[in-house]
Amino acid sequence: MGRVHTPLLNQLAPSVLRCSALPLSFAAVSSPHSAGATQRAAVLPYSFSSAPLHSNASPGFLQPPSATAAAAAVSSRHVRPAWGLAPHTGRSNPNRMPCELQLRSAAGITEKKEEDGNDDGERSPQPQPTPASKIATLAPGVAASVAVMTAGWFGAGHLGMAVLEMQGVTGGASPISGIPVAILLGMAANNTITLPESLKPGLKFCTTTALRAGIVCVGAKLSVVDVAAVGAAGIPAVMLTVGTGLTAITLAGKKLGLDTKLTALTAAGTSICGVTAITALAPAIDAEQKHVAMSVASVVAFGTCGMLCYPYIAHNFLDSSEQVGLFLGLAIHDTAQVVGSAMTYNELFQDELAMRIAVVTKLTRNIFLAGVIPYLAYSTVGGGGQGGAAAGAAGGSKPALTWAGFKQHLPLFVVGFLGMACARSVGDWSLASTGAAYGVVPPEMWSEMTSGISKVGSHYLIGSAMAAVGLSTSFATLKGVGMKPFALGIGGAFTVGATAYGCASVLPYVMDVTALPT
Repeated sequence: MGRVHTPLLNQLAPSVLRCSALPLSFAAVSSPHSAGATQRAAVLPYSFSSAPLHSNASPGFLQPPSATAAAAAVSSRHVRPAWGLAPHTGRSNPNRMPCELQLRSAAGITEKKEEDGNDDGERSPQPQPTPASKIATLAPGVAASVAVMTAGWFGAGHLGMAVLEMQGVTGGASPISGIPVAILLGMAANNTITLPESLKPGLKFCTTTALRAGIVCVGAKLSVVDVAAVGAAGIPAVMLTVGTGLTAITLAGKKLGLDTKLTALTAAGTSICGVTAITALAPAIDAEQKHVAMSVASVVAFGTCGMLCYPYIAHNFLDSSEQVGLFLGLAIHDTAQVVGSAMTYNELFQDELAMRIAVVTKLTRNIFLAGVIPYLAYSTVGGGGQGGAAAGAAGGSKPALTWAGFKQHLPLFVVGFLGMACARSVGDWSLASTGAAYGVVPPEMWSEMTSGISKVGSHYLIGSAMAAVGLSTSFATLKGVGMKPFALGIGGAFTVGATAYGCASVLPYVMDVTALPT
């Protein structure tokens, strides 16, 4: 009675297998009635009990196997073929491994099954988020970015007014942009308190989607008509200054072994239009946030130094208002800084002509953003985006500039940026020709439309994005960067400033400076 007869077991096992839909195998167990004789019993998921009658189990009934017995069977490798009829001969048996795995399962040492799958190994469908749930997920981070952005513009306004008052200038717009202030405030908050994880989705949204939308809107600032207004006297000087800055900073970055993307950001910001150029290029080359923060800090720091010093240098070393205006418009990085320095010069030396020429020259520099950003995006990403030293050591070279490769590395938002600049240019041209933009929009309405779109982009969207960059940047990530980015920044600022001074000094000897707009 204490053992299950083998023929009977062979008859029962297939029925159990069909009912349970589970694999059936056998392990050696001992029966006190057989004096060590080998018995076969099903192990997974249950075993046939061959216990004596005096035990708690009833003979012939399915029971869970003992984990200890299963583990012992695995360790001793007493695993038999299916139905357990063939004696163990030590030869290779294709059924041995499944039986051992089943014993391991009984011993509780099997690999864990995938929890989110069903019995057929298929994943259960995940519910799709609704628009309301997406907004709720993004809202905390977006709100934090907007709050920091607002504080940044507020602080920059008061700080800029204080700087102008120190130089005897009253009224006018602040020469300090709120974007670098927002970055600093965000970094201070992120490194002072522990920000909740719920902010991360909204911060990522601001640094990607909002930033790209802002760049498209900034295209409304640019107009080819501004380039035509500078005339033959200013365009060569602008091209020479921008080209010299881009080339010199790129070569210096490679010499210093800096990351190619960091070098490109510094080159664009120093040579063209400061923070706007950096924020336009950063998503196009997939730049890291620490590189954006470092390049913005460098460009703002040395651009501010130029804003404070260059009006006095121009007054003492340049002779005419045209030369002063051209120098200020070419040498200083950011548009707000150029306007601030030109206002300072006008207030100190009563020279409104120099102020107007400086502003128009700076707007002409900004137009080059439309061509330089796509090129830098292609040359940087197409070249791998690695550090200059590493690329040089590997002996790699940048790919040839082809239209197919150019389109491959031209982000969609850059195309939108160029389209917006073209729309602004066509509108300005039609306004000058017919008295109405596109023949239907009055001058006042067109001015309000273009300035409103550009303000939404540069003030709110890009401002929120840069605040999110600050909120996502830790001081620890900047430790390994060192002082080389600032050395590159000051070298680039000096190169651009020296080129601008040379152009302004030589200009009267090569062309009529009265060709500049008055």
